[in-house]
Amino acid sequence: MKENCFDARSHLKQIIESKEEKQKEIADKIGISASHLSKFLNGQEISFWMILDIIRYLDRDNEIKLMKQFCREATKKNIKSAFEYAHLKKMRSEINYLIDKVANGNNRELKEWAMVYKWQLNITAVGYYSEYEYLDRIRGLNPSSHEMKTLVLILEMLCFYSSKKFDLANDYLKKIDKCLTNIDDPFLKRAFKSRTSQAMANILLKFEEKIDEARMIAKEMISLNLGVESVTNGYFILALSYWYESFGILKKQLN
Repeated sequence: MKENCFDARSHLKQIIESKEEKQKEIADKIGISASHLSKFLNGQEISFWMILDIIRYLDRDNEIKLMKQFCREATKKNIKSAFEYAHLKKMRSEINYLIDKVANGNNRELKEWAMVYKWQLNITAVGYYSEYEYLDRIRGLNPSSHEMKTLVLILEMLCFYSSKKFDLANDYLKKIDKCLTNIDDPFLKRAFKSRTSQAMANILLKFEEKIDEARMIAKEMISLNLGVESVTNGYFILALSYWYESFGILKKQLN
């Protein structure tokens, strides 16, 4: 499959045609309606989480290649989710494409999202930031949506977590958890949860010694599969939890 002439929908249609399952059966297994699957295959935009689940069911191995097309195709309905997916998967070209796309429109809310993701992109490229400059930048924002307010809290929390201010980070995690319950978009809810999971699992494991809870979050991180960093950290925390458990048993035996 050459990148230039590759069409994701045609590719997915061919996979479906090669299967013995009917579209209705496939849709049922994915957890969406047959009409949504049909609309998607015929070129209409459906919810971002549905697109991702369709791809993960039909061709998980080519997820990134396929999702590049749908991130770029995203309209107002899905552009926030496309930004977040591209960020978590470190798809720099797609983020820049979406930033340029939003810049040509007149939607204030989406321009705000473009600004925040451009800023995150620049920080990632530099690899270093000043905590005070970072916090000033975040707190200078005036979020116009509940989703962006939640993301701002997440960014603040990650700043404190990176600076090893775990008490502050933990306070923010509690606020964020409440905010997540009011996010309607299933993908954004999953993605934001993935962003907070590493900090939460580490705090539970290393500072509160809640091994089972940390292990459960680590497994969720692996299952969500929303970025190499998140999955890698999930496996690391999971392995570390067994070390902590073994160390705890040994400690009790020695005492």
